Amino acid sequence: MKKETELGMNRTGMAMAPKEGKRQKENEWKAPPIALGDSGEIVRLRAAYDAESGPIGTVSPPATIKGVAKTALQMGKGHNATALIDKIGERLAFERAGTRLYELLIGKFRAGESETGDADLSALIRFHDEEREHFLLLWKCLEQLGADPTVQTPSADHTGVKGMGLLQTMSDPRSTFYQCLDAILIAELADNEAWKLLSEVADGMGLSDMAASFRDAQAQEQIHLDTIRTWWAALVKQEAGIEEEVHA
Repeated sequence: MKKETELGMNRTGMAMAPKEGKRQKENEWKAPPIALGDSGEIVRLRAAYDAESGPIGTVSPPATIKGVAKTALQMGKGHNATALIDKIGERLAFERAGTRLYELLIGKFRAGESETGDADLSALIRFHDEEREHFLLLWKCLEQLGADPTVQTPSADHTGVKGMGLLQTMSDPRSTFYQCLDAILIAELADNEAWKLLSEVADGMGLSDMAASFRDAQAQEQIHLDTIRTWWAALVKQEAGIEEEVHA
């Protein structure tokens, strides 16, 4: 069975080859510079790229007459409806990815190749199903606003890039259940904060029913977070040989 901290022939450190390591340190300043200039050059180059580039993407105009009317109504109140559509699109992309993450985590659990501690399969399946329900909720909200749910908004694009590392970690056949828990904990932490903000934005635009549904979703996500955090911490302590404290 796989463990997170197995002893083995790890060759990444200098202590494995002290003579070569010493030689590397002696010669590290002897190599000629590969380019003229200093570290400020790369800062200036990136600033130039920033100035020349456009945004990551755009929010498409409302797909229906009803959507145009709702957008105009929000504009009349001084609100930017496209900002809400962009953030709902972000959550839509994140919940779709979250569903995939839980599918991978369930697969790791069922494989039984590493310690799963107190994790419960039925809870994992429930979390997976709730992520999918949240995706469908957001899809309907975008339709209610007259937006096209199939459009990838700028924030959806951005969150997709951020999530690539999590998907790579969890789909790696070498990763253990604990390592996958660690990855999904990152996702759940971000998810909770984003749902909270989304409900506040919807409330601020007078969309009380939508805001209430977002708060319900966040309450479920809080349970996901608390549960994953508990399982994750217990597995770390188990690996370290630390007994759990018993509270009266």
